[in-house]
Amino acid sequence: MSSARTYVRSLMANWIGHGANMVVMLFLSPFVVHSLGTTAYGVWSLLMTVTGYLGLAEIGVRVSTGRYINYHMARGEQGEVDRVVSTSLVFYTFISALVLAVAAGLGWSFGELFPKVPRQLAVSAVWVLLLTALNVWLGFMASVFGQLLRAKNRFDLRGIVTLTELAVRAGGTVVVLKLGGRLVALAGVLAASSATSFVLFTLLSRWKGAPARFGLRSASWRKFRELISYGSWALVRNVSIRLIGYTDAVVIALLLGMDEVALYSIAMVLADAAGQFVAHVFRVVEPDTMKAGGQHDLALIRWYIIRGTRACLFLAVPVYVGLMTLGHRFIRLWMGTGFAASGWVLAILTVAQLAGTLRWASLIGLDALGFVRLTAVMVVLEAALNLLLSVLFVVAFGWGIYGVAAGTTVPCVFLGMVLTVICVRSRIRLPVRTFLSELVCPAAVAGGLFAVPCLAAGRLVKIDSWASFSLTVAALAAAYLPIGLFVFMRGPERSGMYQRMQLLIGRLARRPLGVQ
Repeated sequence: MSSARTYVRSLMANWIGHGANMVVMLFLSPFVVHSLGTTAYGVWSLLMTVTGYLGLAEIGVRVSTGRYINYHMARGEQGEVDRVVSTSLVFYTFISALVLAVAAGLGWSFGELFPKVPRQLAVSAVWVLLLTALNVWLGFMASVFGQLLRAKNRFDLRGIVTLTELAVRAGGTVVVLKLGGRLVALAGVLAASSATSFVLFTLLSRWKGAPARFGLRSASWRKFRELISYGSWALVRNVSIRLIGYTDAVVIALLLGMDEVALYSIAMVLADAAGQFVAHVFRVVEPDTMKAGGQHDLALIRWYIIRGTRACLFLAVPVYVGLMTLGHRFIRLWMGTGFAASGWVLAILTVAQLAGTLRWASLIGLDALGFVRLTAVMVVLEAALNLLLSVLFVVAFGWGIYGVAAGTTVPCVFLGMVLTVICVRSRIRLPVRTFLSELVCPAAVAGGLFAVPCLAAGRLVKIDSWASFSLTVAALAAAYLPIGLFVFMRGPERSGMYQRMQLLIGRLARRPLGVQ
């Protein structure tokens, strides 16, 4: 188990990278939308969705690579680590040709597949998809070296790569749009930023990552079958996750139109960004959870599930309740008028994100023990119900994009939670009562208590500028802190934190003025 200082360092690095992404998104998204226009932005969102499916060509090897690097490290099997890395790199080299061929075919037939797309925009799809396919392949290769850093808990170095890639992507986007560039130029910027990430990950992993020697001779057909055996079910799960996360845009494009895709995408971007921010809390202990799986230490995995999920919930409750109640105000300030529908979609999607926070650590624990087939079946059922309900709510009930959001949320909350609780009880031996009392009930209590000041602020405070919005958020954060500490922290944990705060305050008070 890594030290608390390592976890804090990793978490802060992840948050800095995530925060930088959020800042860029907040300032860059309105610029991109207004530079391209709503219709072109909707097409861009659709193209990014289609590209997301190209990522499935890795057939789960990305997930299995990370799992087996940590698994063999925990068992002291360095030769197997070398074979995992080499086999993954060789596989990604060969699969890139297939990715590029499929992208070209999709590009040539894009106008026929999506007849609602304007012809002049559909013509650009060929080059956009080819460039984004290159972006996907570079991401595959970079992920292998990123896993070597991840296995050594060097999230700080991963953060440096993230910030550098972000700077290239954000700066390139501004430049090409200012110069009059359109969708093809934006796709070129994505490929350039991914190339930067690939180079940096390669260099840094050789310096501070888990030791690994890679080459064609180290690649193993036996190891490939092992990776595929685990990864094929990870692929099934990833396909289902894509269906949950990306099919919404396709359903809206086919049934409603491109303007509605843009409205929905704005809400989805915010919901996903909030989810990633919260997930970083457990993501920093994911490598150690995988190592615990390699040693089949059920007690330690249960500890990670409970403590990791409670820490995630401590942050998730204010973030998601705040988005549910004040998200529409944020979108109005961020994107301007005309996006009111995005606020309601965001409120619905954040319910699914909160349910996902309750499940996420449990699914990682199951993966660590090798139950990837089980988690895949769970997500497949959820994805199938998501697609069915989304179409039903749009076609039969006429709920529009709200129906698509509801079709995503309902199966996540009800089906996903029930299956997770059952599987964790049987495979990890975590009792249902413990899951409910330690995780679900505290989340419900904290969310209900914090909703009161949020709703009051929405009704009583005039939020018409970024200054008033920021002051409101700061006041609500201060109001939430005692709620979160009381609900999610036990007595000894609260006492320890209070003592550390008092010690810090005492040190600052004794420090002479001007001394750094």
